Amino acid sequence: CHPRLWQSSGINAEYGGDSQEEFDKYMKKFDDKQAKEVANLEKQQKSQSLKIEKIHKREQLELQRKLLKENHDEYKKQKNEIQAQQLAQFEAHQLSEQNDIKIGIDKIKAESMAKYSAEIKDKTELEAKRKEVDEKADKKLEGDVARLKRNQEIRREQVVAEHKEQIKLADSIYLKRLKELDENTQAEVERLEA
Repeated sequence: CHPRLWQSSGINAEYGGDSQEEFDKYMKKFDDKQAKEVANLEKQQKSQSLKIEKIHKREQLELQRKLLKENHDEYKKQKNEIQAQQLAQFEAHQLSEQNDIKIGIDKIKAESMAKYSAEIKDKTELEAKRKEVDEKADKKLEGDVARLKRNQEIRREQVVAEHKEQIKLADSIYLKRLKELDENTQAEVERLEA
C-alpha cells in the first residue's frame, strides 16, 4: 500500500490511527474478523446442509415406512380374502356333501321300501316297516352329517390356524424390515453428523 494511500482513503478515521503500522494492524484484525465470519458462514451452511439432509433422510424413511405398511396391509387383506373364500368353499362343499348323503340315503330307503312292499302285503306291517326304515335312515343321516360336520370343522380350524401362522409370520417379517429400515436410516443420519 502506498504510504499516503491509507491517509487519503479516509480509512484512518475508521481505525483511529495515523501510522502505517497501526493501519497494518487494523487491516490484519479486519482480515481475521472477515476470515472468522467466512468460517462461521461456511459452518452455518454446512450445518444447514446437514439439517436438510437429515430432513430428507427422515422423509425418505417415512415414505419407505408408509409403503412397507401399505404393502403389509395389502398382503394381510389378500390373505383374509383368500381365507374367507376357503371358508365359503368349505361351507358350500359341506352343504353339497350333506345333500349327496341325503340323496344316497333316500335312494337306499326307496329301494328298501320297494323290496318290503313286494314282500309284505299287510298294510299295518308295511307301515311299521316304513317307520323302522325311516328311523334307521334318519339315524344314518344324522350320524353321517355329524361326522361330515366334525371333519369339516377340523379342516376349517386347520385353515384358520394356518392363516394365523401366515399372518404372524408376515407381521414378524414386516416388523423386522421396519427395524432394519430404522437402523439403516439412523446409521446414515449418524454418519452425516460425524
